[in-house]
Amino acid sequence: MEKTTILKLRQLESTDVSTNGSFKITLKEGVTVEEGDSVRIHTAILDTTTESIVTLDEDTPITMTTIKYVTNIENGRADPPPNGNPIPLWIQYDAEPSSTPMPDLKRYYVHNATAAGTDVYHVTGVNTRPKSVLKRKFGGIDLRCSYLDPLTGKPVVPEQIIHFPPQSTVKHLKKPYVFDISKYVKTKVFNIRNSADEFADVNMDVLQPNDVIYGNGGDPIASGIKITQPKEETLSFTIKKGTYTPAELGQIITDKMSLFNSSGFTGSNYTTAFPVNNPFLSTLAREYYEIGQTAGHSLILMPEVLPDAPGGATVPNVMTPGTTYNPPTAIAKDRLIGANQTSLNYDNNLKKLNFDLLHTPWYIDPGNGQAVPGIAYPSGNNYTGGGATEAIIKEPLETYSGIAFTNLTPASFWNALGFDGSILASVTNPDPPQEITLNDSSTVYATYVSATVGKQITGSFLGNDIVVDKGGAYTTPTQADVITSLTTPIVSNRTFDTVDNDEGYYLIDVGVKFPQKMIGGSAGNTAIHPSTGSNRVQGIMGKYYTSGQFLQDTGSSAVPYTHIGLPQMINELEVRILHADGTPPDPNELGEKNSIFLEIIKPVVVNTEAPPSQK
Repeated sequence: MEKTTILKLRQLESTDVSTNGSFKITLKEGVTVEEGDSVRIHTAILDTTTESIVTLDEDTPITMTTIKYVTNIENGRADPPPNGNPIPLWIQYDAEPSSTPMPDLKRYYVHNATAAGTDVYHVTGVNTRPKSVLKRKFGGIDLRCSYLDPLTGKPVVPEQIIHFPPQSTVKHLKKPYVFDISKYVKTKVFNIRNSADEFADVNMDVLQPNDVIYGNGGDPIASGIKITQPKEETLSFTIKKGTYTPAELGQIITDKMSLFNSSGFTGSNYTTAFPVNNPFLSTLAREYYEIGQTAGHSLILMPEVLPDAPGGATVPNVMTPGTTYNPPTAIAKDRLIGANQTSLNYDNNLKKLNFDLLHTPWYIDPGNGQAVPGIAYPSGNNYTGGGATEAIIKEPLETYSGIAFTNLTPASFWNALGFDGSILASVTNPDPPQEITLNDSSTVYATYVSATVGKQITGSFLGNDIVVDKGGAYTTPTQADVITSLTTPIVSNRTFDTVDNDEGYYLIDVGVKFPQKMIGGSAGNTAIHPSTGSNRVQGIMGKYYTSGQFLQDTGSSAVPYTHIGLPQMINELEVRILHADGTPPDPNELGEKNSIFLEIIKPVVVNTEAPPSQK
């Protein structure tokens, strides 16, 4: 006969959870294991439903901070699509210096410019170090940075996310790795708010205030010099507590992005109200008006930085409202800027979310007066100081205008969707500063904004087919406007319904100090690749199951143990679900509803001898 005791090790009943699948349980009453007792896993149930869902444990405030750009092409087109004759940008906005050939076909971002005060400092970077030299990598974290805006002196809200990509530990053993930040801040305060646990999870030492590096010898930058920052707008909303599929979250976020008056009332009086009021779409008149509401501030259009451009990554010029510029007083003289189409889409084939639309396309008239999205080619001449010079370069352009993200919070939510800080446009202030001389001989310090189609911004897809003439002479290349609805999306790095580290099984590690022994291969026994052996494995659970469901095993994978020796009291157990290489699952891989049922079987000795009275 046998007597069985079942120990329920349920994560939701634990008060000490390291991560989903790793937790400690203190039993309500202790259990003694004696010689001859058997211990094995009776049933294991793992919560693998999270591979296809996102669970929000509480109402979650979401923010999406954008900057807007417009492509500088119009002054090179006699008749921009769709048919019409809008006021070209080069008449409204002057190139500074005026010797700059226009249009340069670059994306120009709206910036706010003002003279620097006496207490603007330049944060050039931070010293970072690996926490353990035994791990191959350190980093791969979104830093949450708090500081005062150099133009307004107000706290940057929400905290600015800056992505710190993974670094090789071996390369940075002798001295700290200097991570470039390159930002102006008001007062000499720059704090990184990540917790010690967050840094430990990515093998980094905690970043302290004395790790921050200031340029210009630690002194403020020159006061009175004009500095710029991209004009940002933030969309804020809350997603209710609950469990969501990625498609549901995509639809919720798309609806929020697309509401044309999400930032307030609209109108057309062009003094306080404009046709659209949204962080994703605006007009140049609205941008000009909002920046001008602060005394001493002015609008500057700063071109994108192209890292592979001849001469390196520099900003050769800016565009400003010219001396003949008059703010529009009516819709007819205004210009849209930003993204009229915004979409976060879930691709059922890729099992990934993607931002497939964050731009306003060029609209091409196919001949019926109903313009449709497409790709535009510039035509006409370049201009220098108002005079035509030479024919413009024929280069296909994916967007008329659009947006890039500069902040997405909370980082934990966006990481769960597969978007880390690498989706954010790079916005930096170079050290030493790059000076641009304006037409009035004053100087402005350049701000570098860099964003790539398919990584930080979207655009029409530039495939080989755009050079094929569909009118008959298809063997001869063409350079003409093309109708297309295909786009280059920003694809998330999370694949739902699957996991990156998948060798077909999980190890179930129960820390009860029983002398089990699993021996790993010798190739996995180095400082960088720790041994995959263990003396705590109580089960090996196969992963042949339908994705998005619970994974269950009823003991067939258990590693049984029979106790020999002195009695042992069990009152606390540690459970860890591990990959084949001994690493814990990613946060998105396991949910919180994990349970392990441990079975203790005691043999019961039955006295078969007859009572003395029967002998």
